[in-house]
Amino acid sequence: MAKAKKDTKNTASREQPLSLDALQQFGVFKDFVPPTGSFDPRGPWRHTYSIWVVGMDNSGYLQLERTAVALKVRMAVAQSAGSMQRTEAAIEGAADDLFTPRAWRLESWLDGLDGKPIPYTKVSGQAVLKDGNLELNAGSRTVMRKVPARITSNWSLFDVVQRLPGAQTQPLSFALLEDLDLVKADQQLTFRESREIKLNGKALKLDRYDHLGQGVLPWQYWVDDQHRLLVAYSGQKAYVFDADAVKRLAELPKGRKSRIKVVD
Repeated sequence: MAKAKKDTKNTASREQPLSLDALQQFGVFKDFVPPTGSFDPRGPWRHTYSIWVVGMDNSGYLQLERTAVALKVRMAVAQSAGSMQRTEAAIEGAADDLFTPRAWRLESWLDGLDGKPIPYTKVSGQAVLKDGNLELNAGSRTVMRKVPARITSNWSLFDVVQRLPGAQTQPLSFALLEDLDLVKADQQLTFRESREIKLNGKALKLDRYDHLGQGVLPWQYWVDDQHRLLVAYSGQKAYVFDADAVKRLAELPKGRKSRIKVVD
């Protein structure tokens, strides 16, 4: 008996990293509307991104609000059982090229199907970083550790790439404070290329920056000619600029089916 052919349309392998072409194929940009007007990456701003995960379709949002010395983070990610993982963080940073975190607090919890927090799921912590010494407090537990002087967080990188000068960018070396908790050494952020790309039929000139490092999957960041970060992705997850991402997630039906099939 002849084997049935696999449907390769809108299909991704778990082993195959994402690309702009793959995101286009999956329909990630079907509702994409590029922002207009001028943008000052060194001034205050607030950006919202839809979160796309292969196998789960549009599964959440990330909202970042930046002021001179602070970055606020709000994130919600839908879980397969219908609950919602929520994270909020406030980061105080230095006015340097890495927006080096100086102090922060973070809370994470699960909302149930009724939209209310599920008891006993809340995790919170706060930390201070000074002179290479990190003091992390989580409940009754306090952890002290030495960290490299050149360090930043994964959320801070969304700000960092917007302040880079394109092709004139010198490679940035640093340690990564992943989710404000796990330290990963030997990271580097570099300029890769400038390209004109069509997203949802709209031609945009974008600069690409690559993040490679110890213990992380490769990241790509795509920034427009006004220095706004429009798309970031790594592995099987993508963040896409979307002013309506919060509303869009709230309107998704429970138990929705993904448009993206995943094959092993």
